[in-house]
Amino acid sequence: MEFGLLGPLAISHEGSPITLTKAVPRATLAVLLLHHGHPVAVERIIDVVWSEADGPPLTARSMVQRSVNSLRELFKVDPETTLRTRPGGYELTCREGALDLRRFEDLVDQADGCGSLREMAAVLREALRLWRGDPLSDVTNRGLESFKTGLTERRLTVVERCIELELQLGRHQEIVAELQSWTDTHPFRESLLALLMLALHRGGRTTDALAAYADFRARLAEEVGTDPGTAVRMLHERILNNDHTLAAPVQRGVDTAIPQTATDHADTPSQPAWVVPRQLPAGPRWLVGRDEQLAQLGQALAARETGQMAGAGTPVVVVVDGMAGIGKTALALTFAHQVSDRFPDGQLYLNLRGFGPAGTPMAAGEAVRTCLDALAVAVDDIPTSLQAQAGLYRSLIANRRMLVVLDNAADAEQVRPLLPASPASMVIITSRRRLESLVATDGAIPLALEVLNAAQAYALLEAGVGAARLAAEPDEVDELIARCAGLPLALRIVLARALTRPGFALAALVSTLRAAQDRLGSFDGGDPVTNLRVVFSWSYRDLPADTAWVFRSLAVHPGPEMSESSIASTSGLSRPATRAALAELVQLHLLQERALGRFSLHDLIRLYAVDHLHGDGDEVIGRARQRLADHYLHSAHRAAMLLYPSRDPITIAAPLPGVCLDEFAGELEARAWFGTEHAVLLAVLHDAARHGLHAHAWQIPWSMVDYLDWGGHWRDYIATQQIALDASAALGDLNGQIRAHRGLGRAHLRLGDIETARGFLTRSLQLSRQSNDPLGEAQTHLILAWMHEQDGDFRSALGHAEQALEGMRAGHDGRGVANALNTVGWYHTLLGQHSTALRYCGQALEQHEQLDDPQGHADTWDSLGHAHRGLQDLPQAITCYTRAVELYRTIQHGYDEATTQASLAETLLLSGDKDRARATWEHALTLLAPLDPDEADAIRSRLTAL
Repeated sequence: MEFGLLGPLAISHEGSPITLTKAVPRATLAVLLLHHGHPVAVERIIDVVWSEADGPPLTARSMVQRSVNSLRELFKVDPETTLRTRPGGYELTCREGALDLRRFEDLVDQADGCGSLREMAAVLREALRLWRGDPLSDVTNRGLESFKTGLTERRLTVVERCIELELQLGRHQEIVAELQSWTDTHPFRESLLALLMLALHRGGRTTDALAAYADFRARLAEEVGTDPGTAVRMLHERILNNDHTLAAPVQRGVDTAIPQTATDHADTPSQPAWVVPRQLPAGPRWLVGRDEQLAQLGQALAARETGQMAGAGTPVVVVVDGMAGIGKTALALTFAHQVSDRFPDGQLYLNLRGFGPAGTPMAAGEAVRTCLDALAVAVDDIPTSLQAQAGLYRSLIANRRMLVVLDNAADAEQVRPLLPASPASMVIITSRRRLESLVATDGAIPLALEVLNAAQAYALLEAGVGAARLAAEPDEVDELIARCAGLPLALRIVLARALTRPGFALAALVSTLRAAQDRLGSFDGGDPVTNLRVVFSWSYRDLPADTAWVFRSLAVHPGPEMSESSIASTSGLSRPATRAALAELVQLHLLQERALGRFSLHDLIRLYAVDHLHGDGDEVIGRARQRLADHYLHSAHRAAMLLYPSRDPITIAAPLPGVCLDEFAGELEARAWFGTEHAVLLAVLHDAARHGLHAHAWQIPWSMVDYLDWGGHWRDYIATQQIALDASAALGDLNGQIRAHRGLGRAHLRLGDIETARGFLTRSLQLSRQSNDPLGEAQTHLILAWMHEQDGDFRSALGHAEQALEGMRAGHDGRGVANALNTVGWYHTLLGQHSTALRYCGQALEQHEQLDDPQGHADTWDSLGHAHRGLQDLPQAITCYTRAVELYRTIQHGYDEATTQASLAETLLLSGDKDRARATWEHALTLLAPLDPDEADAIRSRLTAL
């Protein structure tokens, strides 16, 4: 069987045409032929066949399957045509030469190997005769439009190449009519216009050539609003000036020169033959962990070759960016060597020196001239201006299949003059800087490299020293990988040491790294490009002063993440200045923006920042550290007071000038902030304690108490309160010690350690009495009441609750009084005195409603639910519990919501609503499972019993 895509869809067998009448099988066949020899996912076929706005029908998959079955029936007459099922899709293969598109590409490739211009032109003409019209002109599915555009562009590229050859062979008279037809069909294609102008000029029709340019220029201005491009403008000027180098070449018996473009400087016999540049340096011996990125590069190239990529008239441009030492060049060269045979017209490579020992990036003019040298352009033929040079460069490689690797670019402006216009070319750019403007204006595809994960790092070491050597010392390998922090350059430096010391145990290498006081200095391979400190310096040295200071100040931040406001506080700069500095650091990959406004430093980059921070002096560093601690203390205090306004307040010192504080619209934002900054607050707290910021070290834990308690983070609760106790003791601050003892008692109670809690609470009570602090004493009594409740001693619990109520009244704390009233009511109901409980809890509810205290409000509804259940008023108990659950859910108190749901479920079961009880317990279990395994097990038992 034979198939045709280069015109209407055609199928034939032994010369007899076969007609497919149904639309879905026709479109399905077209897609499979376009991907000939490669699997096509069913979803891809569906996307192409049904690309209209209303999307595919529900039966689309089955319709594709039926179409495939009907095609298989059709192909039974030809055993060499097979349609196989592959994972997720189908693959169509046919005999060699059966598909016109494949024959076309084979002939174009064959032309590259011809020994003369005449033979090359003849082979290209043979390829073009395979075209029967516009590709797939009778298959109207919109999903095929990008394929059709790509195929049309490929045809035009070959047409232009063939005509260029025929111009060099002196056939300008014969091809004018054909060129006029093509320019009529494609009135805005400058490369076709240039060929027509040259053919007319060489045929003695210079006036017509100039008129064709004038018509094109007027049409372009009227319909598009732009001027002609550089190349065609240069050709126009040369025709006006009767440039003798545009004359038709002298005919030779055997012409072996590879053709130049119509706008090239030299079509004369004196012009040297086209030299195919092969400039790619050797790639790395091992490239590990970059399979996904290599696949992405391959997909970008394949998409252009099959016409699936938008912008079919432009080359494939990929920007590979990432931090220093991440392996950008290694990736680019590995891929370039893999696909070099697909670019028979040559491969150009330039190190643009954007970041390197010289300190001065290659100027754009130097880069373009270097490319012209590689293309064997005589010095006398190189124009003076950069614009003209770039135009000549693009003209020389127009319609050629060239691979251009632009390594180590400084910025987009350095690269732009080097971008070819030919859709047959591919450009790979590497840079430490994110070249976002190339993505925005030039259609470049961004490809960012990240550090290697542990498995990939292991694979890199294994590729070098072998599996046996690594398996012999697994712990040492893990430490090597951890110290290299996933940076390929660091791993390769370590690998080089292992390879050059084959008799050394890996433990010796680890010991050297571990013992080095200068951890960053231990990654030195003996020259600048394998010295991490030097490699990093090429990104840092040209930073503006403010940006450099922001970078150094990042070393003060203990991480693991940093917010913009915390970085502004640390540096002491304004928010706008900080924002500008961060943008530059992110662009250079000295800093990673992991989420919007959230930043992190790579471990080895942090060491480099620490290196430079030391030069700022202890006083500057100390102020930066205090500003950072001030930021988190004051922001956390604001958030804490929104979470629980009835907290016993503390007084904190004013922040240093330059500190930026986070703002919160309400309790939910405050809670979300704590969730985001949880790990950072712990790190800042430890850092403050380590550097003697004792006030911060007890006040930050005070601010975190309710968030940690309500979120079930009880071990963090204990750890932070212990730091608070040590810090307040170092200050001799009784106020801080009272709160820390109380917090430790409360946290240990959460974990069921009653005896340890009792010691801390007793000490808190003693210190409160010693400092004449009735409110502090009352707060401790409330927790002591809860302690006795856990011990089953409800009478003692009531006594402490009553003492707490008395203390709150004495201290005139309205919120405290409301909480104590509810607590007293709670213990009355636990003692079976439900009517008394209703009285106390009713008073508490009135006060909480006046105070707008949702936490206290929810607690009181829970107590009322228990009291009503005790009085066998089950409907009212259900109402109260339900109200409590709603309030806890609103303020996101997961633990309290779960325990109240458990009470609600018991009440529902008593009322006979077994199904709702089960659902309520199941929801409570999902909340409790990660917080309190014991209570979660109790609920599981209740569910089992049901």
